[in-house]
Amino acid sequence: MSRISQCSLALVVCAVVGHSQGAGPGIHTKSMLNAAINSQAPGSAISQISCQKVPGDKPGTWTVCMTVSGLPASLGGKGGDDVVMGHYDRLTNKLTVNNYAASLNTTGGDFGLMISPDGLHAVVDWPDGPHYASRSSLTSAFGAPAQVTGGNFFKGLFPPTYVDPALGIIGGKLYLFWVEGVQRNNVWTDIQAAPLDLSKPGVAKIPDDLVKNAIGVVGRPASGGPHSPTPVQGADGDTEGLWHAISLSPRVMVFDPDLDPTTPAFTVVSSTNWLNNGGVMGSYLVYRDDGQAKGVTEVRVAWLVGDDEPIGGKADITLAAPKTNAAPVTGVVFGAIKPITALTIPGYYGQYALDLATFISLGPIVIESSAYCP
Repeated sequence: MSRISQCSLALVVCAVVGHSQGAGPGIHTKSMLNAAINSQAPGSAISQISCQKVPGDKPGTWTVCMTVSGLPASLGGKGGDDVVMGHYDRLTNKLTVNNYAASLNTTGGDFGLMISPDGLHAVVDWPDGPHYASRSSLTSAFGAPAQVTGGNFFKGLFPPTYVDPALGIIGGKLYLFWVEGVQRNNVWTDIQAAPLDLSKPGVAKIPDDLVKNAIGVVGRPASGGPHSPTPVQGADGDTEGLWHAISLSPRVMVFDPDLDPTTPAFTVVSSTNWLNNGGVMGSYLVYRDDGQAKGVTEVRVAWLVGDDEPIGGKADITLAAPKTNAAPVTGVVFGAIKPITALTIPGYYGQYALDLATFISLGPIVIESSAYCP
């Protein structure tokens, strides 16, 4: 069985470095169904999955959230599509589910449960828009959800509907990510993010001044629509990129190495089937393929995300890579004071754009020297 390697490198941002952009998957394997999750998940079908490593998750273990059909009442099923939580141990291929998300289910269509990096906040998509819930500890159930107020999805531009909400941290603040086309400063973006105001108990609100508080994090491609955002978390806890889908023909899953809507995404998976909400398990990028009722699928990749920090701050570079034996995994990080016109390198995702005259090499970095690096 392969092991997963994920580690980080801390840098002090000097006067010539203000931003470290991530890199899309450099190597990958073909997509494969996750037989363990598909066979052990409750219900008759899976229409969404997310993965989050929360405090207390053991090495090789992730907290998972799924949308399933036919969820048993003992796990909170109310009929139709419902959401459920659990833990997946990749080292033993065992999925254990619980009823922590029971309060988030209704007799309507519940979809897309996503939790925060600390595991204490959750959002779920209902037919009338996103709903937010919280809990006091990682071993307790989520409380009754409250509808998220504010945000353009309630301003009449688009009727309230499913918007694929997700949670992530930006600058130490909890942000809601959602799908909606908005034009700001002559740039169309299709995935937005805004801080959640949780100052009043039982109320989740996006600040009214979206021009000031919301950011567009995924641009509008020439064709198709981005959806199903999954925040990619850096070592400092901040969201540094996104793993998401685009409804093209064929459909694709892409890796966005930063939150700049003008940065092109890297296509990782392409299919004629519908692809949607997934998660990040170290070097495994997980998604749902509707080619079959239980179609949780994954691809093994090597990826890197950078960090946005002010001058003098500490930039964390986070890397993940597949690991198939006990040998250390070594990565090399390069930088430059300025870019050049991007060059395509055969056999690699993305392009090379570092100015050799100002080229900086940080040398080889051992990502991991043991069987597993959480």
